[in-house]
Amino acid sequence: MRNEILGLLGLTLVACGASDGESSSAASGGSQLADGGSFTVSDTLGGGFDSSSPRARARFVSGDLIELRGGNHMVRAQVSGMPDSGPGESTDFIRNNTMYSTEIEIDGQMLRVGCRPGDPIEGRFQRSAFSDSHMSGELEFVLVSCDNFVSGEPVEVPGLPMTVSASFEDLPIASP
Repeated sequence: MRNEILGLLGLTLVACGASDGESSSAASGGSQLADGGSFTVSDTLGGGFDSSSPRARARFVSGDLIELRGGNHMVRAQVSGMPDSGPGESTDFIRNNTMYSTEIEIDGQMLRVGCRPGDPIEGRFQRSAFSDSHMSGELEFVLVSCDNFVSGEPVEVPGLPMTVSASFEDLPIASP
């Protein structure tokens, strides 16, 4: 129950979409973040965002955790079992810190939803480069359930399960 409350609190904070001062840059066609790096996120239902989206930012970036945001979208993934340095890959996702929020049209209405993976989580997190200052790589995982972002009530989303994928390049390392 505590984990569910913490998860709901985290989703609520994401819903607020408060800017932390990071924004997309006009340089390179607006595709690079103000503090460097770029990313692209997509899902199999046709949604997605990238580093040129409004309010785009890479929040938590460390060797085994990443959170990317843009507009009203967010993807977060954390894994165990990554090496302390250099490239690495893991399929051991931490369920309480792996999620995706997006806007989906349901019955002609746009609805903000927070989606979660199954148990066990089907996916992978690959780090192609990792240094003291930057990380590059990609991730992909399958989502099996979604909740209304505002009410927390379960929502039937046509097309579930869906897969969310992200690729990221030269993101600055930052901690929560």
